[in-house]
Amino acid sequence: MDNKTDPFEAGAREKLEKYVTRTECPAALADAQQKIKDIDDRINDAQAQLKKLGCYAVEPSSARFDKETQDAVGRFQRWAHLSVDQTHLTTDLVQKLAAFTGEGACPALAPPPPVAALPSEKPALPREQPKPVRPKREPVESAESAPVRHTAPAPRPAPAAPAAPAASSGGGGAKSQIFIPN
Repeated sequence: MDNKTDPFEAGAREKLEKYVTRTECPAALADAQQKIKDIDDRINDAQAQLKKLGCYAVEPSSARFDKETQDAVGRFQRWAHLSVDQTHLTTDLVQKLAAFTGEGACPALAPPPPVAALPSEKPALPREQPKPVRPKREPVESAESAPVRHTAPAPRPAPAAPAAPAASSGGGGAKSQIFIPN
């Protein structure tokens, strides 16, 4: 038998299944198959007890020492004030599970809230401002290849109208002044 495999650890059944397909020794094959059966029995017993205590809610039971079963083992161990090692399902742990007769040992398993309803635990990090986009420059044409562009001269402002002569009051010889703009 493959002595490197711990039959109580998560993934042991899968390792033993691989071993069964590789071995040609009848005694080793029988030993590995017996260990697989023992693992299956231990997992089924543990899942039934964990379900009874409210720690495991998978329907139907997976009959595997999967993530959900490991999480349920960890919940029970924390509730029972045992050292938490949810990656090993020992015979001693299954016996401790069977010793508890009450229901509801573990906190109620409520489905997790939708992701959109989760409160933000961390303050939002400031978002990086997008960098301004510079317009692409048109390639500069050389004087030889550039087409000739003619532009009309800017119109000049119209000259101001001449000022009206000042009215005289009939007095003497004052001359009228005329304003001529430059």
